Amino acid sequence: MPTTHHRKSQDLLGYSLIEAVVLLLVLSLLFMTVLTVFQSAIRQLNFSRTKIVAVELGNEQMEIIRNLKYADVGISGSLPNGTIEATKVVERSNITFIVTTDIQYVDDPFDGCVGPTTPSDPAKSQCADGTVVNKPQDIPSNLGNPADYKKADVEITWSPNFTGKPLQLSTIISPKGLEGDTTKGFVLLKVSNSDGEPITGASVQVINTNLVPTLDHTFTTDAFGNVQLLDVEPATGYVVKVSKAGYTNDRTCSVEAGGSGCSDTEGNPDPKNEDITVSAGSHEERSFTIDLISTLEVNSFTESCSLLPNVDLTLEGIETISNEPSSILKNVWNFVTSGTGQWSKNDLESDLYDLIVNTPGYDLAGVNHDLALNILPNTNTILNVLLAPHTANSLLLTVKDNSGTNVSGATVRLRKIGYDETRITGQGFAQQTNWIGGSGQENIIDDASKYFSDNGHIGNASSGEISLRKNSVNISFSESFATDVHKDELNTTADWNISDGELKLPTSGGFYPVNDMHYAQSIKLNSQHGKIISATLASTDDLNGQTINYFVSADGGTTFEPVTSGVAHDFITTGSDLRWRAELTSTEDDQTPRIDQISLNYTLEYYDANGELISSTFNLISAATFSAINWEPDNQSPETGTDSLKFQIATNNDNTTWDFIGPDGTGSTYYSTNNAALHSSHNGNQYLRYKVFLNTDDVYFSPLLTNTRIGYTLVCLPPGQAYFKNLDVDTYSAEVRVDGYEVTTANIDVDGNISQNLLVNPLP
Repeated sequence: MPTTHHRKSQDLLGYSLIEAVVLLLVLSLLFMTVLTVFQSAIRQLNFSRTKIVAVELGNEQMEIIRNLKYADVGISGSLPNGTIEATKVVERSNITFIVTTDIQYVDDPFDGCVGPTTPSDPAKSQCADGTVVNKPQDIPSNLGNPADYKKADVEITWSPNFTGKPLQLSTIISPKGLEGDTTKGFVLLKVSNSDGEPITGASVQVINTNLVPTLDHTFTTDAFGNVQLLDVEPATGYVVKVSKAGYTNDRTCSVEAGGSGCSDTEGNPDPKNEDITVSAGSHEERSFTIDLISTLEVNSFTESCSLLPNVDLTLEGIETISNEPSSILKNVWNFVTSGTGQWSKNDLESDLYDLIVNTPGYDLAGVNHDLALNILPNTNTILNVLLAPHTANSLLLTVKDNSGTNVSGATVRLRKIGYDETRITGQGFAQQTNWIGGSGQENIIDDASKYFSDNGHIGNASSGEISLRKNSVNISFSESFATDVHKDELNTTADWNISDGELKLPTSGGFYPVNDMHYAQSIKLNSQHGKIISATLASTDDLNGQTINYFVSADGGTTFEPVTSGVAHDFITTGSDLRWRAELTSTEDDQTPRIDQISLNYTLEYYDANGELISSTFNLISAATFSAINWEPDNQSPETGTDSLKFQIATNNDNTTWDFIGPDGTGSTYYSTNNAALHSSHNGNQYLRYKVFLNTDDVYFSPLLTNTRIGYTLVCLPPGQAYFKNLDVDTYSAEVRVDGYEVTTANIDVDGNISQNLLVNPLP
C-alpha cells in the first residue's frame, strides 16, 4: 500500500507541471496582445500628431500664397513665374516635412476656352473640343484672355515613417479685375504618337535662359495630350523638350550649332520645329510626336555565319529635323559591334533605316530584313548582318512575292558570256573551288585551297581543279625497215624495202619518178594506253640532193604535224595513237633519197584508275539544316564511264566522328546525281566534311572537279537573298525559278556593290 500511495503522489505532481506551462503560455499571449495594441496606439497617436503639424504647414503655405500680390503668385522659374519655391524642406517636432507647391493658370469656360482641356469636373466638359457654344474662342484677337485665374496646389509628405497618401490642399487666386494681364502670350503644346493619338502623362519641360529668372519647369500633358501655357512672358528662345518613360523624345531646335541642340555640329538653319517665340497677345500652337521605344539587336557574321567582331556600322534614318534644302537627319547611330559581334540599343526611335558598312574590306552579303529597315514603335528586332570580303563588283539579290514577302528556296541563275553561277535564296554553301594547296589541313577556314587527305591518286592542276593523278613516261621506238611489221600498207606508196633495209622511191623501168611525191606511213606504234603529248623523231638518211619531209601524228593519222629530224615536238593535237610519216621527192630520175632508220622518243601521259579525297572540316557555327549537294562540271567525259565522279558526306557535332554516308544514310551508296538532296540524318549537325571519289574506265581520260557546293540553312542566314561576288562591270541575265511561281527573268547592270529586288508572281 505505501508503494501505491507514492505512485499517486508522482502522478499528481506531473499534472501540476503541465497546467503551469499552459498557464504561462496563456499569460504570454495575453501580454503580446496588449503590447501590440499599445504599440499601434502609439503609432496612431504619432501619425495624428504628424498630420496635425502637416495641416498647420499646409495652412501656412496657403496663407503665404493668399497674401502675395496676384502677379507674384507663381513658382520661381516656372509658368506662371512668381516668388514661391516649388519645393521646400521644413523641420518640425524632429520630423522632416517636404512642401511641394504647384501653381497653374485656369482657363474658365465662362468666357470661352482657348483650346481643349481636361475637365476637372463634368460641368466643364464643354471645353473638351476647344469651343463653348455661343462664345468666341478665348484668345486676345477676340478680346479674350484664357488666363482667367490661378489655381494653387500644395502637397505635403514627411519622413521617416510616411505612409498612405500625401496631404493635399488647393485654393483659387483671382485677379482684382475680371481677368489677368493680356499683354503676355499663350502657348498650346500638343503631344501625340505617330498615329495621331494623344499621349497623356508626358513630361513637357519648358526652358528659357533669356528670362530673369531663368525659366525651367516641367509640366504634364492632360488626357488630350495637351499642355496649356497661359500668360507667358513675351520672349524668344522657349525650348520645349517632351519625354515619357518608355517613349522616345521630341523637342524644339534652335538655328545655331550648339544652341538648344538637335544638331550641335552642323547647326540647323531651318528647323522643322524651331524654338518658340512668344509675342504680347500672341497665341502659339506646337505639336510634338513621341512613340513607344523599340529595341534592336545587331549581330555581325561572316558569309558562313561565324561571328565577326568589331564591325563599324551606321544606322541612318530618313526622318529629318530640318526643312529643305538643308536636310539634317534626326536618327543617325554610329556603332561598332563587340568582340562577339553584337550591339544593341534599347531606346531606338521608329524610322526607316539604311544600314551602312564602314569597316574597310567588307561588303554587305545579306541581312535578315529589308535593306531599308523599317523599325516600328514598340517592337523588338534582331538584325543579322552578313559581311563578305570586299570585291569591286557584287550583287545582293532579294526575291520577293507580290505581297512583299521574301521567298526562300528560289533558284537564282546569274549569267553572261564567260560566267554562269547559281545560288539558292536563304541558303549558305559549304563551297570549295580550289585544291591547289594540297592535303594535311584540318579546317577549311585556315586555307580554302587545301584539304584533309587523299589516297595518293589525286592530282592538282595549276588552276586549282582536281582530277586523278597524271603519270608521264618516256618511251623509245626504232624502225630499221628490216621488217614490214609496222608498215601501213594502205598509206604507203614508197618502196619499203626489207631486203635492203631502207625506204626509198619506187622504180619504173629502172628510173625513179621525177617530181612525184611518194610516202610511207606507220601503223600505231605505242602499246601502252595514254595521251601522247610530245615526240622527237630522229632519222638516219641520205638525201642524195633530193627531199624528205617528216611528220608525226598522235591521233592515229587524222592529223599529221610536220617535224624536223632531231628536234622535240609538242603535239598541237594530242591523242593515244602515235604514227610517223615520211614524204620523198626527187627531181632526177636516177637519184632517190633514202632512209635507213627512224627512231621516235615520245612522252605518254595517263591517269590512275581511281582516287579519293577528303575535305577539311567546315564549321557551320551552329546546328544546320542541309539541302543538296552540287558540283561542276555537271557532265564528265563519257570515256571515264558511269558515275566517274561521286560523293559521300559526313557530319557531326563533336568534330571527331566522321562516318561518310550516301543518299540512303549508309556507307554503301553515293551521291552521283547533281543537286541530290542530302540524307535527313545530317540535319542538326554543325561540322561537315565531304569525300569525293574519282574513277575512270579509260586512263587516257580523267573526271574533273572544279567546284563543289553543299547547301544548308542556319538561323543567321537571311531569307530570300542570294549573293554573287567577284563580278565584272557588265550586264547580267538573272533567272529565278521557284515551285508555285512563274519563272522570272531580268537584266541587271552591275557596277560596284549593288542590291536589287526581283519579284516573282504565283502561278495562275
